[in-house]
Amino acid sequence: MTEKLEIHIIEIPKIDGNSDEDDELIDWIMFLDNPHNERVKRKMKENNELREANEKLEGLSNDERMIRLAELREKAIYEENTAINHAMKKGIQQGIQQGVKENKEEIAIKLLKENVDIELICKVTSLTKEEIEKIRNE
Repeated sequence: MTEKLEIHIIEIPKIDGNSDEDDELIDWIMFLDNPHNERVKRKMKENNELREANEKLEGLSNDERMIRLAELREKAIYEENTAINHAMKKGIQQGIQQGVKENKEEIAIKLLKENVDIELICKVTSLTKEEIEKIRNE
C-alpha cells in the first residue's frame, strides 16, 4: 500500500499445518488459529518469540480484569451494532412512509386536476377530506 505499510491477507483454512516445517510464518499462523496445536507446542521449544506470545496469551486468558474488559468491549460493540441496525430500520420505515404519503399527494393532485370527486379521491388515496382540501388550496 505504501513504502512503510504492507498488508498480506492469509486465509487460515487454506494453510496446511503439515507443510514446510521450517516456515516461521506458518508457525505463527498455526499459533493464531490454535495456540494448543501440536505443531505450535513443538515449535515453542525452538522459537522464543512464539513461547513468549503463548505465555502472554495465557496470562491474559487467566486475568479476570482483562477477561471482563474484553467482555465489556464485545458488549459495547454488540450494542452499537444493534443501535445502528435499529436506526437504519427506523429510517427506512420513515422513508417509506414519507414516500407513500408524497405519492398519495401526487395522485390526489392529478385527480384534482381531472376534477375527480373528493370522495373518490379519499377512497383511492386514503387521505382525509381536510388533507385533500389543503392540497387543493396549495
